[in-house]
Amino acid sequence: MVLILIHEEIKQAIEDYIYHYNYKRSQKRLKQRAPVEYRHALLYSFFVLST
Repeated sequence: MVLILIHEEIKQAIEDYIYHYNYKRSQKRLKQRAPVEYRHALLYSFFVLST
């Protein structure tokens, strides 16, 4: 039972880290945006400019 709880805690910690890494942390080289936010802006500008 203890191993299952530890496994779930580790899994949740990893998922939290991945979410933070992709959605919350800002990158200087991405104009102070999070990676997902930068990709969305890039795709938006691509589709707006191409229409």
